[in-house]
Amino acid sequence: MAPFHYDFKFPGLGQPKQDALVGQPKAQPKWKLSTLRAESLSSAAKSSASCLLSQLRPQGVGTCDHTSLERIANLVTSFLYVGIGIKTIQSCKSREGKMYGASVCGAGCGSLAFHSTSGKWREFGRRLDYWAIGLSTVCLQRELDPNLPKWVSGASVAAIPFRPFIVSAGNTAALEGRYALRAKRDPRFRRKFVDHVTCGAAGMVCFYLEEHYPDNPCIHPAWHVLAALSVQSIRPLIQDIEDRRSPTGALSSHKPDF
Repeated sequence: MAPFHYDFKFPGLGQPKQDALVGQPKAQPKWKLSTLRAESLSSAAKSSASCLLSQLRPQGVGTCDHTSLERIANLVTSFLYVGIGIKTIQSCKSREGKMYGASVCGAGCGSLAFHSTSGKWREFGRRLDYWAIGLSTVCLQRELDPNLPKWVSGASVAAIPFRPFIVSAGNTAALEGRYALRAKRDPRFRRKFVDHVTCGAAGMVCFYLEEHYPDNPCIHPAWHVLAALSVQSIRPLIQDIEDRRSPTGALSSHKPDF
């Protein structure tokens, strides 16, 4: 007679654990979820940094002029800067003011060169466009501050081929601070300053969106128009400085600068 064995097992004891639903994936550990989130954020940061680098350092042929109509719109709106530059030359009496007006015309010509070229010349046209804008901001600083040391302007010009966007951004920031202080002290300039900032901010939004929506044919022409309005709104400040400038080129001492 075989011995009797009673093998009692508690339910689930010693048996492999199974999911409640067949085929349902197991929950990821918290450390894995954190790693996945970090990788996702890192990828998004790299993408944003790539777009920002493309804007800070002009490389390639740009993201506009995909169709003939878009190219024509960009060429037509580029003439706005030529017109603003000519009016500035006519209204300014100082050498610095006329140089600034000529540089605005140059920025318009740089834009025309960029949007009218194709093939191997287009990349150079884009660089020329950035360089012309940077040079225009340097000339604007000379007009707004005649006492600015020449070596500062020379250093800015020398940096344009390498960091045109940085030069433009730095000079633009100085302009905004100067304009804001003038508007704070003189109520006549407040509305003009608000218009200037509004157009400039809207233009920068278009400038940023162009990298993310390159197939939209309206963004770049809109950027041209808004930036031109922002440049045009600087003229009251320039005219005020021209009126207070003495024949020697310095600002009048009895009307202190802001």
